Amino acid sequence: MISKNNALKRLLSLSKPMSVELIKAENCLERILAQDLTAKSTAPPSDVSAMDGYAIVSNDKISERELKVVGESAAGKSIEGHLKAGEAVRIFTGAPLPTNSDCVIVQEEVTRKKNTIILNKSLTKKNFVRNKGFDFSSGDIIKSPMRLRPAEISLLTAMNYAKIPVFSKPRIALIATGNELVLPGNKLSENKIVASNSYGLSSMLIAFGANPTIFPIAKDNVADVQKKLIKANGFDLILTIGGASSGDYDVVKKAAIKSGLKLKFHKVAMKPGKPLLAGNFNNCPLVGLPGNPISAMICCQIMVKPLIERMFGISQDDFKLKLRAKLKKPLGKNGLREHYMRGVLSTNKNYLTVCPLERQDSSLLSELSKANALIVRRPEAPAVRKNQFVDIIPFFTQLD
Repeated sequence: MISKNNALKRLLSLSKPMSVELIKAENCLERILAQDLTAKSTAPPSDVSAMDGYAIVSNDKISERELKVVGESAAGKSIEGHLKAGEAVRIFTGAPLPTNSDCVIVQEEVTRKKNTIILNKSLTKKNFVRNKGFDFSSGDIIKSPMRLRPAEISLLTAMNYAKIPVFSKPRIALIATGNELVLPGNKLSENKIVASNSYGLSSMLIAFGANPTIFPIAKDNVADVQKKLIKANGFDLILTIGGASSGDYDVVKKAAIKSGLKLKFHKVAMKPGKPLLAGNFNNCPLVGLPGNPISAMICCQIMVKPLIERMFGISQDDFKLKLRAKLKKPLGKNGLREHYMRGVLSTNKNYLTVCPLERQDSSLLSELSKANALIVRRPEAPAVRKNQFVDIIPFFTQLD
């Protein structure tokens, strides 16, 4: 049995970078930028007004000064000519400033009389001008890898990119094993259970940016598992579910090794998730997840997600917030394995709070559905009192 950190290090060594595809910007949400991009444009392309008002020469910004209005400038429709002292141009937000103008007086600070304006006695010091390149300039570089949220997509399109290079979604084979498993929607006979793990894990993998395929259920025999593994040839990652322990019916390891698996580790000092195994299967990473539902999903979060991110060129610390929360209940000393306890994360005034669930058994999906965070207990961590802070990992919760 090896430590979680050692296991993760070995697992990440199996990753290979994904290929790059060029796709339309409107389809890039949550995709990972695969190449550095250089801005093709400048924003704003010229000095523009930050407010509705009047463009003037800053030397004319004098209380009670009277100026002649000589034209109008709106977004997409600029005014030609050179603004002179004593003149003003009606201007709107985002419109280009006339040549020689370097100041905007907001409309609330003037009195308009036909073709003249009179500046108020009291004037704001700010000039309300957004200079050329105030946002970005041609040649500015956007570094990859980057997870493309709406803000990044808007930025890249503003830089004049209609299509964006992103990493391809890794194709992941999901192979559940077990004589007791049946597909959801079927009648359950005695000693049969629904193969729910595949569907929860598939949803997680989609959230991680992958493209999972649920394979037919494999029976608990070496030959059938081997058949499924052979059919997974060509995928970017293979995840087996169940059959990773050491019992008579736990045949995944044996079948995979017979088919060419070069084992990196088997059994990890983490709770839940001890039976986890991984290796190189014919030049493809293979991860054998435990069969217990909670173990499988937590191993997917803690171990498989970083592997997928590494395929996108993302390091473990990219995009991750280090979160701590105040305990609502005390916790005893932890054992030898790193423990990921399910908990309910909430806010209280200016800090986060977390309440560990009473039942932590690795089979309880009903309990996991209540949790939105994992409390991280390091090996042999001391007891923690109520109101002390602990490390947490958000587990499919909204923080915005």
